[in-house]
Amino acid sequence: MILTMVASLKTGRTGRLSCDREIQACWSRVGTLALHSVRQRSSPCSRQQVPGRGKNRERPAGDGRAGRGDKMSAWRWRLSPIFSATLLALALVSYARATTYALSGATYDPASLFGVYTNATGISGSFTTAVPLPRNLVNAPIAGGAGGLRYVKSWSFDDGVFTYTKANSALWNGANDPASSFVVSTDSAGNITDFFIVLTMPSTGAAVGQPTEFLFLGFDGPGSFGADRSICTVVAPDGSCNYYQVTTDSASSPPAANATFSSSCRLNKKGKCRSPIHLPHS
Repeated sequence: MILTMVASLKTGRTGRLSCDREIQACWSRVGTLALHSVRQRSSPCSRQQVPGRGKNRERPAGDGRAGRGDKMSAWRWRLSPIFSATLLALALVSYARATTYALSGATYDPASLFGVYTNATGISGSFTTAVPLPRNLVNAPIAGGAGGLRYVKSWSFDDGVFTYTKANSALWNGANDPASSFVVSTDSAGNITDFFIVLTMPSTGAAVGQPTEFLFLGFDGPGSFGADRSICTVVAPDGSCNYYQVTTDSASSPPAANATFSSSCRLNKKGKCRSPIHLPHS
C-alpha cells in the first residue's frame, strides 16, 4: 500500500505549489486511511483543500481555479517587487528635488540708467537645478558647455527691459568657453557665496553690426550686476554674439553692490534636500 501511495504521489500534478506539502501530510495519515480510500484516489494531490468559511471545501484539482490562499500568495509575489520599486522611486525623487535659486538685491544705481534702461529698476529672476548644488563648490561651472557640470536646467532673468530664458538666450561664449559663463561657489551649507553669470541674446542668429543684449551677474566683482544693449562685432560658433561694442543703452549696480541668490532647499547632513523653503518674489 505504501509503495502504491508513493507511486501515486509521484504521478500527481507536478505544477501545483502545494503538492509537496500534501505528500508530507499523507504520510502522517497512512495509519488511519482505509484501503478502499487509497484505491479510489489516483493521487493525494488530485484534490486540494480550499479555505472557506467554516469547514474547508474540496475542489477537483483540474478545474483551473485557484483558492483564495493561492491567489493571495500570487498577488503578494507580484506586488512585492512593484511595492519595493515604488518606495525606491519615491526615495530618489525626494533626494533629487529640483532646486530654485532666486536673485535678490539687484537694484540698479539710478545714475547708471541710460537709453532703453532709463526707467528700469533692477534685475530679477532665478535659475533651477535638477538637484541641490553640492557643498563647498569653488568656481564651479554648473551649466552646460565643455566641462560644465550641467546642474542648471533652466533660467529666467528680467533686466527691466529684456527677459532672458534658456530658450532665447545663451551662455556668453567668451574665449570659446561658455561653461565658464555660469560659475558659482558654495559654502558648507550649499548656499551660493559667489557667482559669475553672463547671458546673451539672441542665442543664435546673431549678426555683426546688429544689436545684441547682455546680462551680467558678478562680472564686475562679487554681488555686482548689470545689463546693456550692444552692437555685435564677432559671432560665436554657436550663432550667439561673442564680442560686442558697448552703446549708451545700459544699466549697472551701485558701488556697494550686494546681490545674492537664495535657495529653495535646505540641505541635510547627507547633502540632500531636507525641506523646501518658500522663496519671496524678487
